Amino acid sequence: MNKQRRHFTDHDKVAILKRHLIDKVPVSDLCDELDLHPNQAEARERRKQLRQAQHDRRQCQPNVAHRPAIDFAAVRAAVSLAAVLQLLGFHPHTTHGAQQRGPCPLHGSTHGTARCFSANLEQHTFHCFKCGRHGNALDLWAQATRQTPYDAALDLCQRLNIPLPLLPPPPSANREEEPVATGSSTCTIP
Repeated sequence: MNKQRRHFTDHDKVAILKRHLIDKVPVSDLCDELDLHPNQAEARERRKQLRQAQHDRRQCQPNVAHRPAIDFAAVRAAVSLAAVLQLLGFHPHTTHGAQQRGPCPLHGSTHGTARCFSANLEQHTFHCFKCGRHGNALDLWAQATRQTPYDAALDLCQRLNIPLPLLPPPPSANREEEPVATGSSTCTIP
């Protein structure tokens, strides 16, 4: 009882679209006339809209070539974990030396006495024993604010009034070549 699948030629498809777009024939009337299910026409339209949206997104993506190269090692050295925890409003429940424990600012611990989040202020590292996230101060800010590490570094340096450390620009590709010594009197090949 399987229904044979019909195939429309490109010429037929263009004629159908022309009737809909130019002659303003409603899709429902075309579906009735051609014995099509409306969801087939709607699915084609949805696929077309998705392709257009993907194309538009690709066109609107920022060009990363104009972004300066950040020295992430210098950012990690300049930003302290204590400063990031303060920006996040972290209040530890227990403190033992440089080790602080309290609720996780990443997964949002709801228990009032939660201590699943551990921050070592000397080593500038954190670890949550519940959600498993860990890293340094930059990683914490990037994950808490849902930013890329690049954007998180820009944001943190701006918020903490730290000058953004940049890498030196790469040497140009058209640099002059070193001169080759001419007239060498020694030869290593017999």
